[in-house]
Amino acid sequence: MTRAEDWRGLESAPRWIVTFTGAYLLLGLFALYVWCVLAPTSSIEGPSNGAEALSVTAMAATQAWLCLLALQSFQPGAPLRRAWLLILLSAASRTVGGLAAQVLGTAWMLNPLASPAQIERIHRTAVVVAEPVQMALLAAGLAVALVVLRRFGFWTRPKAMGWALAGVVLLFGLFRLGETVAAWMAGGPFGAGALALFRNLVLCVLLLEALLLWQSAASMGRGLIAKCWRAFAIGIFVTGFGEAAFWTIGHYSPGRLVASFEWYVWFPAAAVFALAPAYCVAAVRRATGRVSPPSKRMAVRGFGPAIPAR
Repeated sequence: MTRAEDWRGLESAPRWIVTFTGAYLLLGLFALYVWCVLAPTSSIEGPSNGAEALSVTAMAATQAWLCLLALQSFQPGAPLRRAWLLILLSAASRTVGGLAAQVLGTAWMLNPLASPAQIERIHRTAVVVAEPVQMALLAAGLAVALVVLRRFGFWTRPKAMGWALAGVVLLFGLFRLGETVAAWMAGGPFGAGALALFRNLVLCVLLLEALLLWQSAASMGRGLIAKCWRAFAIGIFVTGFGEAAFWTIGHYSPGRLVASFEWYVWFPAAAVFALAPAYCVAAVRRATGRVSPPSKRMAVRGFGPAIPAR
């Protein structure tokens, strides 16, 4: 027996995410303006990196919850179920790593770990889980999704502008790789260099996948499913832009004011990533309107989420 439920809250999840992100950015811009005006004449500190990290972690947790709902919409064996499982693990690793870094990897009053060595070790491990591992799982999930999209005919070759963008991405990636190797040869720490190398390689793969996803989503029209995959592409583009911008700024214009702009880059990227499963969940809720037991679900062409049998 099925039970009718009111899905209006989940259907409006994309609108709530966009509204909250807009309010967050406006509040941050106001705080930055006040700090710029009062900083020369007072001792007011700039935006807190800890607050920015916690907000990103909270948005990653929202993404993980929405990914879980999206995953439950696909019956076992559905082509996209494995993709959504990997994307869910990606969001979960970002959430767990972020919480561990901010709770156990920071020296604060309520941290049960008293040893600075333990805190530093946990912080380093949490950063690896929250960034490179999360990016690798996301790249694997999107690779599976691209294979499925191609199988069902949602595949478009990049145009000249797309190939030009891919060339710029590869050049930037090669430059970063060269910089990492040069740091090694200059006697830099091997672990940090290897981590940066892996992260740059995965980011290059993600940017190429984002380009293909954008082209594939364009062939789907303007529906919620197309918006879902387009959101993944936008989130990766924002992440790549942030990496390039902060790398450039760090070389030519370092400073506390520039560092505070992280507040306005990483959270919007996390919010766009959360929009992707929100669009998928909204599409399922609008298509079904109710929930039925898994045994009564059926998949449309094996591509879409499971639809309750009427």
